[in-house]
Amino acid sequence: MRFSLSLVKEFRDGIRNYRFFIIAAALLFFGLFNPVLQKYVVPEIMQWQYPLMADDARAAMLITAQTEIIMGYLSDAATIGMLVVLMALTGVMAGELKNRTLILPVAAGKRYHTLILAKFAIYGTALMLSAIVATFVNYAMSGLLFGFELATPLLAVRSGSLFGLYLLFAFSLVLFLGTIIRHPTAAALTAFLSVTLLTSGAEVAGLHLWTPMGLLDL
Repeated sequence: MRFSLSLVKEFRDGIRNYRFFIIAAALLFFGLFNPVLQKYVVPEIMQWQYPLMADDARAAMLITAQTEIIMGYLSDAATIGMLVVLMALTGVMAGELKNRTLILPVAAGKRYHTLILAKFAIYGTALMLSAIVATFVNYAMSGLLFGFELATPLLAVRSGSLFGLYLLFAFSLVLFLGTIIRHPTAAALTAFLSVTLLTSGAEVAGLHLWTPMGLLDL
């Protein structure tokens, strides 16, 4: 009973503080507009920047493969998008500890692990769903604009699910750091830097397939 009340409380907080909207908007923005930019904006920029270059040479410099566009979306979403998401979610733990609003539910008899599990369940679900939907939207838009290359849409859903797990890891890290640093901005930036360094280290170590940019290769 207490856990269900904690879930309701976190859900209401997410709506009141526009956290769900920010999560969805941050990922959907890249998922929707990345193919549009590659189709209409980038070619115009290339033509303006290299007016004397042959059309075939300019075309060879453009990204027109659906898999490359989806991987570009994952790259953007795993950097700028994830930073926006972490900044939006850092107040879930660090903010409440800083403002001492977590004292009230604890004083009412709720346990720490119940509160943290409720936060992870609500916002983790939002992250997972947003990642899957945004990746599928990117797959659909890139396919409509450049042609479908993936054998099945399930590959995009799988890619979105794995990217969602990556976001869950980043969120769990910002929850953990929030209990130590207790400063929302510092906790979010530290979590983002840690995840970025881990991703870079994985690529250097030859573990590219386990990073968001290599999810489509699995």
